[in-house]
Amino acid sequence: MIHRALKNELGDIFAITNHQEIASDVFFHILKNKINKGLSFIQIREKNLSKKDLITFIGQIKEVLKKTDVKIVINSSIELAYEFDLDGVHLTSKQLYELEKFPKDLLVGVSCHSKKDLQVAEKKHADYAVLGPVKKTSSHPNSNFLGWEKFRNLAERSNIPIYAIGGMKINDVPISFNRGSIGIASQRDFWNF
Repeated sequence: MIHRALKNELGDIFAITNHQEIASDVFFHILKNKINKGLSFIQIREKNLSKKDLITFIGQIKEVLKKTDVKIVINSSIELAYEFDLDGVHLTSKQLYELEKFPKDLLVGVSCHSKKDLQVAEKKHADYAVLGPVKKTSSHPNSNFLGWEKFRNLAERSNIPIYAIGGMKINDVPISFNRGSIGIASQRDFWNF
């Protein structure tokens, strides 16, 4: 059986927005360029925007992507996923445990950091997981990171598609494939590739 996330043709790069570090006009110019180069999956993750600004940003993203096949998920908000008719929601590891059931009519991804997280994600029928951090990151310099071998051990024992996250660069895509991943997730470096 082909997993639903793979049926939805998720790409090998899962782009995560980073509007706070990139000027708006520059961000949308880069986004259009990335779409032309084959971007197919994006997460809107803007925790520092006000609700009003986030709603505006969602509208702008939808406008840019309206004539494309790019899948759009939003971080943490099932309500906004429905309100804006997005493809899905990306849940935090905290939400993974808080929610009894996941929406069946949305693409649902989860952030995972351990074997237990992946097991719970699989049990609750997540469509994909993001596992990490694989490497040290500038946003979490003091966090423990998995490294590629621990990542491989976890990914190869999971039955859901997994993206590697944490310090990922474009040259990590083939490495991630060799470690049991369907690709990488990137919030910073992707916008600079």
